[in-house]
Amino acid sequence: MTTKEYNKRKYQNTMLGVFCLGLMFSIFTTPYVWKKVNIKDVVKPVEIKAVEIVPTATPTKIETPFCYDPITCIRDVGEELGESNSDIMTMIKIAKAESGYRTDAINKNKNGTFDIGVFQINDVHSKRISRQDRMDFEKNIRFAYKLHQEQKHSFTAWSVWNKGLIK
Repeated sequence: MTTKEYNKRKYQNTMLGVFCLGLMFSIFTTPYVWKKVNIKDVVKPVEIKAVEIVPTATPTKIETPFCYDPITCIRDVGEELGESNSDIMTMIKIAKAESGYRTDAINKNKNGTFDIGVFQINDVHSKRISRQDRMDFEKNIRFAYKLHQEQKHSFTAWSVWNKGLIK
């Protein structure tokens, strides 16, 4: 007998033993499994209370989240404004390079002005958007798209674009 035949026979004998044990187990446990059970012993009565249904005047509308984080907001606002996917992706890359998507990012420039927020909006725009609004990422992002559109859809308002750091 070869090793292969021996292993095959050993496997068959093991399977036969397992089958026999399973058969013996089922023979001895069947009377306990099929014992009649009184449902009252298993299920306890529960008191059911009626609840009044009050109709609402107008159906409520479930809204999907809008601008719940900077990246999603860049996408949402860009789509809302009809920007191309390419421009939206570029705006996402610019925000990452400028602030790492940090809404509280503040950087002081050599000329004494500050860049604030996700898109690092500079103080030169302070008459158009306040510092507080530049810290609000949705307002910061909306203003960044406004700059982008005012400049005929170019990205030259951001130094990372001008330095060729965005691809």
